[in-house]
Amino acid sequence: MNHVILSGRVGETPSQRAAVTSFSLATSINKRAEGKAVIGENGHPEQYTEWHRITCFNGLAETIAKHVEKGKKLTVIGRIHYSRYEKDGVKHSGTEIIAEQIEFG
Repeated sequence: MNHVILSGRVGETPSQRAAVTSFSLATSINKRAEGKAVIGENGHPEQYTEWHRITCFNGLAETIAKHVEKGKKLTVIGRIHYSRYEKDGVKHSGTEIIAEQIEFG
């Protein structure tokens, strides 16, 4: 089963091209050392951020393009898609999340 759920904040205003909208989503996770959360000087757990490329199609693409901007909190439900291509003799690979459902807030 290829099923992904990510909750985070939009890193850039979505870009729309035809019936496709793409944006980046930042998720955070606590840093860990020796099986425990790393606590910073401020007494809170230290975190690091991971960035995910999200792609939406058709009606969902239009909704996201109209109603989402940088900083908005979203939950994305979808699947992982891997791609490989060659350009100018150089092999490239990419990973993106194909959104099937997006919840606001």
